[in-house]
Amino acid sequence: MSRVLNRSALNYLIKHPLQLVLSLLGIALGVAVVVGIDLANAGASRAFELSMESVAGKSTHQIVSGTKGLPDSIYTYLKIKKHISPMAPVVEGNVSTVRRQMRTFTLLGVDPFSEKPFRSYLSPVGGKVSGDISAFMARPNSIIISSGTANEMGLHENDTLRLKIGGSYKTVRILGFIEGENERSKNILDNLILCDISTAQELLNMPGS
Repeated sequence: MSRVLNRSALNYLIKHPLQLVLSLLGIALGVAVVVGIDLANAGASRAFELSMESVAGKSTHQIVSGTKGLPDSIYTYLKIKKHISPMAPVVEGNVSTVRRQMRTFTLLGVDPFSEKPFRSYLSPVGGKVSGDISAFMARPNSIIISSGTANEMGLHENDTLRLKIGGSYKTVRILGFIEGENERSKNILDNLILCDISTAQELLNMPGS
C-alpha cells in the first residue's frame, strides 16, 4: 500500500514540477527564518552582555543611582568607614559623535587607580595605552578611545571630537588610545569613550553624582 502511495505521490510531483519547487522553497524559507531569528537573538544577547560588561566590568555587585544620582560622599563612606574593598566609582551616559557618520558611544568616567580589579585594561599598569595619559585626570575634557575606533574614524592623538550629549554639544580632546588585552575587551572598548570621572560629571551635567 505504501509503495502505491509513494509512486502516486512521485507521479504527481513529476506532473507538477512548479509545486515541487514551491514546496522546497517554502521549506528552505522557513528554515532560513528560524536560523535568522536565532542569529539575531544571539547577536542581541552578546551586544547586551558586552554593554553590561563595559559598565560593570568584573564586579559582582552594583550600587545604581536613581534619576537624581548618588552623592560622592557615599563612595567615601563605603570605602573608608565601612572598609568595603575593592570598589570603584563610575559615571556613565550615552553620547553621539557629530561627524558625517553619527555613532553612539557610552561615555564612561572612571577613577583609573581604582579600576584594576574590575577592568585591568584601564589600570595605569595593566592597560596598553599610548599617548599623553599623564594628563588624563589633569586636563579638562580629555578622553581616551580604543585604537580600533580611532582607525575606523580616522582620528589621531590630540584631535578634537565634537559630541552631542542630550540637547547640547561638547568638544573633547583625544589624549591617547587604549588596546584591549583580548578580542572580548577590544569589542567592549570599541563602544566606549573613556575619561576621568570628574570630566564625565561635567560633560554629562552630573555634578557630585
